[in-house]
This record gives sequence, C-alpha cells and structure tokens, in this order.
Amino acid sequence: MVGPNADLDFYFTSVNAAYARALKGNNRAFYTQIAYVPPAGKVQSERVQMPTAAGGTATGTRVKFPIRLAASRPRIWPQGQPRPVEQFAAIELQTDLQRWCPPAKRESWVVWQNDIYGLIKEQLPDMMDRSLILWDEVLAEAFARNDAWKPDGLPFFSPQATPHPANPAKLVIPGGQSTFYNDVAINGIDVPNMRALLGILTKQPGPDGVPLDTDEVEIYVLCPNDDMGFQLKQVFQGAIAAQAVGANAAAGVSNSLNGAAKVQVWKVLSSTVAQPTFGGVAQPREKVGYMLAVPRGEGKPVAVVPSIQPTAYYTGTNGSDHLRASMGDCEFGWDAFGNALLAIAQRAIRFVVNPV
Repeated sequence: MVGPNADLDFYFTSVNAAYARALKGNNRAFYTQIAYVPPAGKVQSERVQMPTAAGGTATGTRVKFPIRLAASRPRIWPQGQPRPVEQFAAIELQTDLQRWCPPAKRESWVVWQNDIYGLIKEQLPDMMDRSLILWDEVLAEAFARNDAWKPDGLPFFSPQATPHPANPAKLVIPGGQSTFYNDVAINGIDVPNMRALLGILTKQPGPDGVPLDTDEVEIYVLCPNDDMGFQLKQVFQGAIAAQAVGANAAAGVSNSLNGAAKVQVWKVLSSTVAQPTFGGVAQPREKVGYMLAVPRGEGKPVAVVPSIQPTAYYTGTNGSDHLRASMGDCEFGWDAFGNALLAIAQRAIRFVVNPV
C-alpha cells in the first residue's frame, strides 16, 4: 500500500526506470531501418492554420525539407557552343506535425493508495513499451492512406493506368523512361511474381529518365502477418524453389531470389485505422504488402519527423498537485509530436494479392 505522502519517485521508482523496463518489453521500433529522419538543420518549419475536428482552425506546425535525386543525364557539348544549363531542381516534401497520446490513466487517490497488487503501478511501463512503436504506427497509417505525392499530385502508389511522370518538370525525357508506376496486382506470393516486382522496382527512373538506383540498395519486403511472411521467406530465403510450369513442374531448382530481399513481418500494417484501397475498392489488410529500395543516408522511400519523442508525464501523486488538491485524483500518460510521410515513389511498390 502506498502512503498518503508518496510521490512518483517512490511509487514508480522513477520515469526513467519505467522507460528502462519498457526497453526490455515486447515492442521494438522498425521505422529507423527504412525511413529518412531529417536532421534539425535540414528542416524548415512554419506556423500555419490547420482545421480542427470541431470545424474551426488552430495554429499548428508545418515542416518542409528537400530531397535530392539524380542529376540530368549527360549529353554532348558541341564545340563552339555554350555549356548547357538548367535551373536547380529538388523535391520538396512537407508534412503537418501532429500531437500523439494514448488516453491518460486517471484514478482516485483512494484507489491509488490501495493498489496492493501493483495493477496501476505496472501500467506506466506497459504504456512506455507501446510508445516505442508510435512512429511505426504513424508510418503504417501513411502507407494505408496512400496520400497524394506532392511532386505530381497523384496518389503515392499509382497503377500503370495512371503513372507518375519521372520528372514533373520534363514530361518528355529523350532516350529515357518518362513515366513509372508502383501499384501492382499479383496472383500469388511466388518466385515469378516477386521477380516481376523486383524488376519493376529496380528499373524505376530518376528525374533524368535512367534507373534511379544503379548501385546496390537494400530491398525490404514488408508484410502484415506471419502467413504472408512465411510465403515471402520461402521466396527470398529458401535455397530451393519449386518450378511451377513446364516439364519440371514442382521439381526442386536453385532459387535465384535467395537473399535478394529482407522480409519484415510488420504487424502494425494489419491494424491500421485506414483501410488500403486498390482500383477504388477497399482491400483486406492481410492481402497488401510493400517492397522498398532503401539506400544509405538520404533518399529513403519514406520519412519520419519525430520532433518530440514520447515523453511521460504524471500529476496528482503529490498532495500539492492541482489535480490531487482539486479532484482527489492521480494521472499519468505520455505524449509526442511529429508525423510520417511517403517520400520517394520510385523506391516503393505496393502489391495486392488477388485484389477484390
């Protein structure tokens, strides 16, 4: 039982201890492996009016940062002619930062001080444990929403029927690939389908019309559950693959895709609030996966701006706290400030298995 003059340092040991326990919990953040986190010096912020849920407006924070892509392709510089020049171009991304928090835990001091079995005490480390995957959840929602891509206004994942321009400033690129698409329907998780997706991803054009990634990049395949994960691991981690057609049907052959991609079962994709759509029709979350080309440093396919990481707070544990004095209650929780966005469409593909 906790005495009437106890404070949080006595009751919870400390907030830092709660975080230390959370780090030993069941949740780990994955976004750092696939997302660009712009350093503070490369982010421009401004105060803007944003709509509220009540229909009004409130002042919020919008951040902008540039993403560099490949330069224009080289050309012949004829003798006696001026050097070819063009304006500098870059992709400028922006997102409105949001506040995030779970509902705070509030309880009467009478109940609090009689927490004999530690049921209240244990909730702070549990909440901190879940806070570790906040930005994973925010990023997964961005995948599911498929927001418009700022450079051209099309949905980030766009099908072959409505492709992205490789360079919105140059709709025709002589000798190069002028468009690309990154929203694909497949009929199963197998070597032929994954090989086709890899072929699309690795030849996506940069603004100069030639493949954006001529060097090796890390390929990740994200899936929402273990079932799809097992199938993908058979494709990308199995030494032997079944030959599905021809005279060698079902015979074991060497798997050419072994090691071509890392498979990540990213379960936050299975529980997004937004539901993915394909062709204007809502799709089951368990049928939707993503293939990403992730370079080192800048230019990653997605971005996360964690302006303020999840930070714990508490009040009412001391008799002089306003909540305790006015309501006789205690309260604790955490909050954060930031957002995530889809950044480089050339480096991401969404695939839908047998879309409805």
